[in-house]
Amino acid sequence: SRSSAAQQAGSTAALQGVRNDASLDPAKAKDLAEQLYAAGELKVGTDEEVFNRILAHESFPQLRLIFEEYKNVTGRSIEQALESEISGELLEAMLAIVECVQSPPNYFAKRLHWAVAGAGTNDGTLIRIIVSRSEIDLGNIKREYERLYDKTLESAVK
Repeated sequence: SRSSAAQQAGSTAALQGVRNDASLDPAKAKDLAEQLYAAGELKVGTDEEVFNRILAHESFPQLRLIFEEYKNVTGRSIEQALESEISGELLEAMLAIVECVQSPPNYFAKRLHWAVAGAGTNDGTLIRIIVSRSEIDLGNIKREYERLYDKTLESAVK
């Protein structure tokens, strides 16, 4: 089912946060993975600020390392941890970040499908993604769209 426009906007805003562009740091990745573990599964309640700070500000390559380290430290995926610790729109936004970190073409192909599937088209989402990704990875997104939905993005847009 379709998410509300507000949830889509929230996910997009979270993906466009100001991110650290520092080089990859495996030691920092392990430290941040342990901070996530301590802020969630190791305590009663969840310190959402730690999750927000890390997921919204670390670079995507650094987040990939953090997610790998989280699995090494806890034996659980970051998605499993988020789903057990956080709920609602914040969970949706954080899962969107994780999905985009793991595969931007897959994330954007799914958002494009959401924009064109069903009755009516979400023109704003469709235009924003195509324009913003056109010089970055639109070719990869088109290939992923076809792989996921067995039709070309062009035919879906038409």
